[in-house]
Amino acid sequence: MCGKVLLGVLCSVAAVHGWWCEGHMLVAEIASLHLSHSANQRLEEYASYLHKNGPFPKSADWKQLACWPDDIKGSLSMTSGWHYTDIPINPDNLPDVPQPPADNIVSALESESRTLGRLSQYNIYENSFTLGMYIHFVADAHMPLHCVTYFSNTFPPPKGDLGGNMFYIVVNNTEISLHAFWDSVGGMYENLPRPLDNANKHVLKNIAEGLVEKYGGDFTQLQIENDNYNSWAQEGYEASVDHVYAGITNGTVVSQQYIDTARDVGQRKMTLAGLRLAHLLKGFFQ
Repeated sequence: MCGKVLLGVLCSVAAVHGWWCEGHMLVAEIASLHLSHSANQRLEEYASYLHKNGPFPKSADWKQLACWPDDIKGSLSMTSGWHYTDIPINPDNLPDVPQPPADNIVSALESESRTLGRLSQYNIYENSFTLGMYIHFVADAHMPLHCVTYFSNTFPPPKGDLGGNMFYIVVNNTEISLHAFWDSVGGMYENLPRPLDNANKHVLKNIAEGLVEKYGGDFTQLQIENDNYNSWAQEGYEASVDHVYAGITNGTVVSQQYIDTARDVGQRKMTLAGLRLAHLLKGFFQ
């Protein structure tokens, strides 16, 4: 799952997902570690319903359900805009830079929260669908490039760089999109084959436990309990300005320091996403 080989093939993968599937499952696994047995059981009931009645064979448990919204995005295009928002980064103060659309990841999370807060008012399919989307979008909202679009003379309005999808860097002699590079947490994670076998489930849990051990103590309880989705997007904007776009231009051959920073920032934000997801799910299911 880790190593230089992955960085050599990133350029061949479509950069359309926030955290690759392994990253989404890790966020869910971190949350699972902080939930009671009964809460995990309830989540499994909803995931099992969707798994069997979709059917969605790759989403065999609630941690694997975290990837499901990306699985269906191509066939359910109405959900595509729910995965991100586009806070503009506009260092050159270009005119006519658009503001984020009204339907975005923040509005989606707010809507899903309202549904999950009133589970008894909806049927099991509606609740299962909403839960799968919510788990996924909590993680997406912590991927910096799902919060911004960069504008410059190279990437003019109205599209900009499309969340880093049009902005390319060179890593280990390979040109890849900025979005793909940060999706993979600097080349650390790939897409594990789903449904997971027992060996990969064990690997995933070990990685999640390691992330919590390394980064979990860095966050205050106030940070973890922050349920203001707009502020999460603002955090992504700040991380993009401070780290993602710092010191690079389109075509830059990035340094090892940049790669190390991407890995550190990415893992830290995934850990925070998992801790926040646990806190929020406790409110719905415990």
